[in-house]
Parts: sequence; C-alpha cells; structure tokens
Amino acid sequence: PDLSKVGARVTPQYIQRFIKSTHATKKGTTMPDIFHSSDAGARDGAVDYLTHFLTSLGGPIAPSKAGGTEKAVEWGMELFHSIGCVACHGPQDGTDNSEFKPLGDLASKTTVDALTGFLLNPHETRPSGRMPSLWLSQDEARAISVFLLRAQLDNPTSKNAPPSSVPGLKV
Repeated sequence: PDLSKVGARVTPQYIQRFIKSTHATKKGTTMPDIFHSSDAGARDGAVDYLTHFLTSLGGPIAPSKAGGTEKAVEWGMELFHSIGCVACHGPQDGTDNSEFKPLGDLASKTTVDALTGFLLNPHETRPSGRMPSLWLSQDEARAISVFLLRAQLDNPTSKNAPPSSVPGLKV
C-alpha cells in the first residue's frame, strides 16, 4: 500500500494495534511481524514512534461528513453480495470466510468517507493491489462503506452527539 497519506485513511489506534501485533490484528496479511523478537519496552517505544509518524502522513483521519442509516446498510449489503465483492471477501452473513481474503476489523480501522474513497479508486492506495476498480458510483461506494462499517452505528457515544447529515435527507 501507498503509505504517503495513511494518516488520512486509518485511525491511530488501528495503526498501533497493527504494528504491535500484525497477524492477530489482520489474519492473512503479508506484512511481517517486524518486532517479533524485540524486548517489550523497546517494541512499545518503536510502535509508538511509528504510529505517530504514520499518523502524521496526511492525518489525522477526519470524521465522516455524513452518517449512515439502516437503509444504507441494507443497500450496501445487497451491493456487496451482488457486484463482485463477495467473490474475494466471501459472504458477510456469519458463514465461514476462512477461504476468502479477510477484511479485518474495518470498523476500528477507518471511516465511511475514507473507505468510500478507497472503493472509488483502490489503486490510488494500493497501486499493485489485486482489488479491482468496480466502477462504483459515489452513492454505491458509500452504501458499501456504511455496510462494512455498520458496527460504528452502534457507538454509544453517538447517542449524545449532534445529528449527522444524511445525503438526500433534509429535516
């Protein structure tokens, strides 16, 4: 992946967790565990340094401008299972996905806006990646992002937050 703007796409908490325990954070990743034989104190200091450095590259990640809805989750699920995502990442219905490319814990990794940007142009972030452009519209990419990050809708702190905007809804 192109890490030149990783701080604008990935949360610092995820970066830290990924560097510290690479394979536990994302099963199937090709990234090696670079601190596997390091002293715990040295490892933690290096992980903090790398986290701050990587977060500074284009970051920090901005919160999404618009929220998600149950309707967007439903449409995103329908798109995910009908346009080709399921061929590589497997069905997202609780069945065994061990034979597919894992998505990992996306809800703690990124935001709807950042994931939407990736889905619209995956080769900008991963120039040599296998993820094809699916020629999605902005609305389709956003719906798939809301579906994949649906765990963020259950955030208890959002109950006290001001209302978020929803595209197409004016109250």
